[in-house]
Amino acid sequence: TASYIVDFEMFADNSDQNTVNQTLDAEGALNFNDWRVQADTTFRYFENRTGSEDTARVPRASDLTNVKVIYDFNKLDVGLNYDYRYENYRTCHAIGTDAGQALTYQYLDSNEHSGEVELAVQFWPKPEMLFSGRHGALKYDTGKKSNSEYYDILTGLRGQFFTKGEIEGKIGYRTQNYR
Repeated sequence: TASYIVDFEMFADNSDQNTVNQTLDAEGALNFNDWRVQADTTFRYFENRTGSEDTARVPRASDLTNVKVIYDFNKLDVGLNYDYRYENYRTCHAIGTDAGQALTYQYLDSNEHSGEVELAVQFWPKPEMLFSGRHGALKYDTGKKSNSEYYDILTGLRGQFFTKGEIEGKIGYRTQNYR
């Protein structure tokens, strides 16, 4: 038996600071007998508002996409996750200098890919014990900033402790190498 859910949402936020921020959210799920596929994406074209950490109000586009394939065994779930993050600054304003050369926000344009294997083991009636390993790479488009590669080892708990929600928490270790 298969079932699917598709949700699509788009909205524009017109603040009193003369900017229109646009967000496009989409998510979907395919549920089969013992396994499921979940995907979601959020694309934003926006500027930070005055008073935030980025007071220059730099226009930029960002995308965050996640795809999960989960197989359910009796008391064990195995999940494969793929995440993609994209950041694109839409201005040529200077942010400083490096080795006597002017740097702009576009030097911060980046792509990040990561993959994760997660095991969820049910030892107790409600919570599941989580174990996961993740590998990812962050690449800057211009080559002016150091690219990096990282590995995470995580453990945690996930459970439906309340009737209307699920809580998940993880803690772990990361090693990151810059090139």
